[in-house]
Amino acid sequence: RVEEIQGRQFLINDLPTNSISYIDFGLDCSGLTADLLPYLNLFGTIVTEIGTGTRDYMRFATELGICTGGFTHSFNTYTHMEARGECRPVLWLHLKALSSYQERALSLVGEVFSDVSFSNRRHIKEIVLREFAWAEHSVQSEGYGLASCRVFSHLSPAAKYNEYVNGATAYQVLKNLAQHYDRLEEHFLGALQELQRLLFRKNGLILGMTATREDIDSFQNNGPAVIDSLNDAEVEPVAPQFQNFPQHQGFCTSAEVVFNVQGCHLFADPDSYNGHFEVLKTWISRDYLWNSVRQEGGAYGCFIQFNQITGNLALVSYRDPQIGKTFAAYNALGRRIEGLDLSDKVMEQLIIGTYGGFDPHQGPAAKGATARNEYLSGITPEFKQKQLDEILDSTITDMRRFAPLFAALRDRGYRATIGNGEKIRAEKDLFTDIMDI
Repeated sequence: RVEEIQGRQFLINDLPTNSISYIDFGLDCSGLTADLLPYLNLFGTIVTEIGTGTRDYMRFATELGICTGGFTHSFNTYTHMEARGECRPVLWLHLKALSSYQERALSLVGEVFSDVSFSNRRHIKEIVLREFAWAEHSVQSEGYGLASCRVFSHLSPAAKYNEYVNGATAYQVLKNLAQHYDRLEEHFLGALQELQRLLFRKNGLILGMTATREDIDSFQNNGPAVIDSLNDAEVEPVAPQFQNFPQHQGFCTSAEVVFNVQGCHLFADPDSYNGHFEVLKTWISRDYLWNSVRQEGGAYGCFIQFNQITGNLALVSYRDPQIGKTFAAYNALGRRIEGLDLSDKVMEQLIIGTYGGFDPHQGPAAKGATARNEYLSGITPEFKQKQLDEILDSTITDMRRFAPLFAALRDRGYRATIGNGEKIRAEKDLFTDIMDI
């Protein structure tokens, strides 16, 4: 349910949690310019571990360890069902605490909001270099995330934000900062202070909580002090000046394999999406991609990424030895769906598998996060029930009806491959731009 605390929206999930409170502080990012967005993940990491004016990072870490089960961050962009051309970017700070430590944990968060300190330059540099080392390793071993972000960045405003916060754009800024930190230190510290000013605001705050009724009541007593620790600045939303990227890109690394992503705006009319498409997605992932990309092509894995609100879709191959053969399989998907013929038994298996994925077992924290994200996206229980009913009623004819949409993937899609530079350059005709990353 939705309530308010001191005029701020408070999203409540009253669930049994074994006396653990899961509290989310959402910070509005709509006032951030494009040049600040690549620093957002670093900002989230630093403010959740650097300490305050009265506690250095070691004392801060000790207090965190005593009174919390974790203080972390994440970034989300929300596109609402009723306003698909707009998005709401939010940096979340996630706090986990036992009932007996809730007040003490909230006091620590309030201290961060009012008195976070960036004076320990040495430790900030250590954090930057550590984060780059982890990111560099991830690019080599799990690089599909960067390729996926770049493909989706062509398709919606929300995905543009994600590219600048989590994609190749953010990675390149982090790499440049780590490699030239001493020269860029003053600029970076200034960016951190600007982010603090723009994000730690009362008027930009949204609250979420998953806990028992008793702990929720306790938060309603203790929470106002945390809200009061934020500044009163008024910040107007800005329209970030995002860069336009080449349609088809190859990102070269020293990895032995590649990750291939191809995506498009599949549903020009998002209202034409329905639950039958979820069954088709299951077939594409478990049958078509499994056979054509994994079994025949040799990829370690393959899957679909799809946003039911925007209608955007991407196909992803994982640790793939092929490039051209994989993209050819992606392009042939529409023709394969058009002639799709499955037995009743296979259809039943697909429907059961799809239904199970729509109603997974979740712990209380995951249930709360899912409910929060669905509320902010305008996904109602009625909409979900309609999807489930359509999944159960799906037929092979319903699935074939989506075949013409996949012409957009073949003719108007966007490609990105990240991985082995030799393989990418050998397929240079598939790309409009190739770069080392």
